[in-house]
Amino acid sequence: MTFLKPYLIVIKSLLFYLFDSMALLKAPSTQLNKLELVLLIRQDAIGDFLMWLDTAKEYRKLYPPEKYKIVLAGNKIWCSLAEELP
Repeated sequence: MTFLKPYLIVIKSLLFYLFDSMALLKAPSTQLNKLELVLLIRQDAIGDFLMWLDTAKEYRKLYPPEKYKIVLAGNKIWCSLAEELP
């Protein structure tokens, strides 16, 4: 029985591969009509954030809203200011 073990492992792996491939073919695509995400992380204070706003405008030009959604993670102090940005 021990001489069959490597063959059984290969057969088992092939069956798992085939099953996973069939499952992926039937799964709906999650990327249809969705925007790409861009994550920006800022861990600075409010003054640095205010100086960074011009750079934020350039990010919006680089990543247009038709194709990208920009997510900004940052300091709790200036989050309310960032929410008002387009």
